[in-house]
Amino acid sequence: MVTDLLFSRSWIGSVQYALIYLPALVAGRLFDLGYFKIPSSSCKVLLLE
Repeated sequence: MVTDLLFSRSWIGSVQYALIYLPALVAGRLFDLGYFKIPSSSCKVLLLE
C-alpha cells in the first residue's frame, strides 16, 4: 500500500514536469525559426522603459 502511494506521487510529478518542458521544446524551436520576433521585440521595449 505504501508503494502504491509513492508510485502515484512520482507519476503525478512526472506528468507535471512533462507539461512544463514539452511546450518549451516546441516554443524554443519556433523561436529559433523566427516566429517570436515581434513579441520578443515588444518585451525588450517594455523592459527598457
